[in-house]
Amino acid sequence: MPEPLPEAPTQRPEFTHLTSAAQDLVHGTLRGRTGFGAFRHFENIFRESLQVVLESSFLVHPKENGWPPFMAYDPELWHFFGRRMRSNPRVFIEGLLTAPTSYNPKAVWALFWALSKAEHHFLHKYIPYWSHEERLTGHLVSQLIERLEEFGDDWATLNESAESKSTCRIWYADTATGRREATTGADLGLIVQAKFRDQDEFFKVIRFQAKKVGRSGNARIDLDQVAALIQRDHLGYYLFYHPLLKNSWSLAPTVRAARDFENHLTEAQKQQQQKLRRPLGETSAQVQQNGLDLAMFITFAVADPASEHGVLASDAREAVSVLMSGDIPNPSRVLVVTLGEGPTPVQWDETMHEWIGFQFNEE
Repeated sequence: MPEPLPEAPTQRPEFTHLTSAAQDLVHGTLRGRTGFGAFRHFENIFRESLQVVLESSFLVHPKENGWPPFMAYDPELWHFFGRRMRSNPRVFIEGLLTAPTSYNPKAVWALFWALSKAEHHFLHKYIPYWSHEERLTGHLVSQLIERLEEFGDDWATLNESAESKSTCRIWYADTATGRREATTGADLGLIVQAKFRDQDEFFKVIRFQAKKVGRSGNARIDLDQVAALIQRDHLGYYLFYHPLLKNSWSLAPTVRAARDFENHLTEAQKQQQQKLRRPLGETSAQVQQNGLDLAMFITFAVADPASEHGVLASDAREAVSVLMSGDIPNPSRVLVVTLGEGPTPVQWDETMHEWIGFQFNEE
């Protein structure tokens, strides 16, 4: 006899409207074939994303939230419950992640649902035009900024500290200064600055290289680019844009570490030694067999100080140095997300003035 589905987390009346709002966002999606709904087909991506969430310090332990003990992350979870969980992501997303009481701090709910709404709007509004990566990344960044600002009031509402008001602020810069970015490097740099209750302030840095994925599930990977992105552990990641396919399964953007493609790089380097060929060229790689949902990755990995995804920095200048130094060309866009209670005020325009290159029209 199959195991019963878990009951919903314990709700608090003042958060019911937020839970309902999140459920409204995913009600149709989870019953379709796009975005979160595609997890039923791409089981590995859901499983890896789910593991990141379950391991995060932001997720309230199921025992504290009214969930059965077997919902806690445990190697036995997949033995007893894995098949059912992987085939029914609705149980986890609609049942657990829509409730603010599932998060600690609760305000992280607003971050996750802002990012989730952004990636799904991006999938349905901009992916159908299937423009080049640079333009698609611009559209995605615009969605991220708009949705984070939209959910800013919810972040403040969910803050329960008697101390300084908790904030969720966005800063963005175009560092390309009118030039086209080279084929190597990352399209988007992300810095998360956060100060959560009873924790030290931290800065996390990530570099994304955006790539379009074909209908076959393959993407063209530049091997010299891989070599550049893996120069520093936990820094370089690929951001994959998947096509929106009619009557088929269509993922929202997913993330994979650049090191996932190191084997391709090693093989090409061996060939290079034999043939003295430079540059290393490109390879076609299957990228839909594994990966992480973008919203889950940023919320439960990059923004989590306990996660090893992203490079930790001690202050804003070090974070910028990590992002903009090395042999990799500078990212053409930089997004800074500042979260929490009493983070250090940073004038990002000044901290990054060397790379922003403001231009003013002379009258």
